[in-house]
Amino acid sequence: MDDGRSCARQTCLLEVLLVLLGVLVRVGAAQARDEACARTATVATSAAVPLRGATATSGVVTRGDAVALGQVASRGRAAAGSDAGDRQAAEGSDTENKQAAVGSDAEARQSAVGSDTLAQGGAPVPTEDVAQIQPHAFAIEVRAGALAAGRLFRAVADASQSWVSPAGTLFGTEVETEIDENVLGGLGFEYRPVPRLTLGAGLSVTTLNLTAHVRSATDEVNLFDYDKATAFFVDATLSYDLVATRSTPYVTAGGGLVTLNFDHGGDLNQTIPHIAVGGGYRWRLGGDLEVTADVRDAFCSFDFSNEPLRRQATSYDGTSRLQLWQFGLAASLWF
Repeated sequence: MDDGRSCARQTCLLEVLLVLLGVLVRVGAAQARDEACARTATVATSAAVPLRGATATSGVVTRGDAVALGQVASRGRAAAGSDAGDRQAAEGSDTENKQAAVGSDAEARQSAVGSDTLAQGGAPVPTEDVAQIQPHAFAIEVRAGALAAGRLFRAVADASQSWVSPAGTLFGTEVETEIDENVLGGLGFEYRPVPRLTLGAGLSVTTLNLTAHVRSATDEVNLFDYDKATAFFVDATLSYDLVATRSTPYVTAGGGLVTLNFDHGGDLNQTIPHIAVGGGYRWRLGGDLEVTADVRDAFCSFDFSNEPLRRQATSYDGTSRLQLWQFGLAASLWF
């Protein structure tokens, strides 16, 4: 009887030990799995994210901490994506704004050019670096140059004789006077009503030296200073630029009056009209300063029929059709 009870107790104790052993095995397996998960999470984050509670000091990561790490990483990726999208949107907006600004500037320049073209009757408008003096501008001109002319009068006798003249007594068969070359200076005023067209008015003055060519019976020619005269030129001109650029050739035409005042021959003083044509070249030096160089040919006719030599001559020609060549250099200031 006692042996049977002892076997029963032993059997029950063995069953209890087996149950406890099973429980211990399951608990050990669960702890091993938890430790493996913790090591994996610790390596992945490189200990960069602080853990909650006691795991921060023990280095062991629980499942809750792993979930928190995943949420933080997801929020970081979402924030990075949002920043990248904002930057792309900002760059696209800046590019569109720049393109719109460039297009607006191009349209404004094209509109300005078209407006100037219409205002000038459809003529091509040069760009700013080649632009001419604008219409309705005025200028003051300072001119200097040289003047060349020709014969004034000619007196001929049948034989050698003494000619009484302002230069003294001249002996020979023929006396012919001509104007020598001399310098010229003056002031002018210019106005530009429309592009490439310039209206001008000016006053120039010079001193003319008259030389007498006296021919002897042996055809020997001697030269003498016959007289001097002061010449005043008052003229109006019209000039046209051949090219619509800052520097351009031009043609000019005009007319005016020439006044001669002699030192000794008061009866020979006279004022006559003249017509001039020519051409030249103008340079824009910058700003409103302009330099021009030109050549003008002035045609005029003097009457020296009252010359005292006429009374001593057998043949006399006192009508002078002169070509007054002017070689000028001028500086103009526009305002």
